[in-house]
Amino acid sequence: MTTPNIALLEATMAYIETHPEEWNQETWRCGSGMCFAGWAATLNGREWATKDANAEGAADIVVKPGEFPFAGPEMVYDADADVYRRTDRTVASVSVVAEHDLGLTEEQTDILFDGYNSRATLRTMVNALKEGRDIDYDMDVPAPEPEETR
Repeated sequence: MTTPNIALLEATMAYIETHPEEWNQETWRCGSGMCFAGWAATLNGREWATKDANAEGAADIVVKPGEFPFAGPEMVYDADADVYRRTDRTVASVSVVAEHDLGLTEEQTDILFDGYNSRATLRTMVNALKEGRDIDYDMDVPAPEPEETR
């Protein structure tokens, strides 16, 4: 059983609520913002594999070798040679890293990181996790604010 990182859950939610223009739940990370997982990793001090949010590998986080079972060597495309080259860094998907840092199960992160979640849904889920309750795709949420987007 995992123990949710309540401080990081709340910090991530607070950031999204305070900076909605930097939030885009439909993608891990792009030029228009990041989802819950992306902000959790960023706020927890994780290093993105690339500074360019629109580049290939933009959803990868640099990790210590052996830190995650699904991590592997970073592969970077060399356009001049038309090949991928291995670097000396180890990377893992932001979803795996955020799941670990948030102290959640795979099932919980599948639900929390869903691209269709509104800010109101995320807030309801974070509150439930803080209270030790389960979350699911059909959580009761307050009516969204008129200007709210996914």
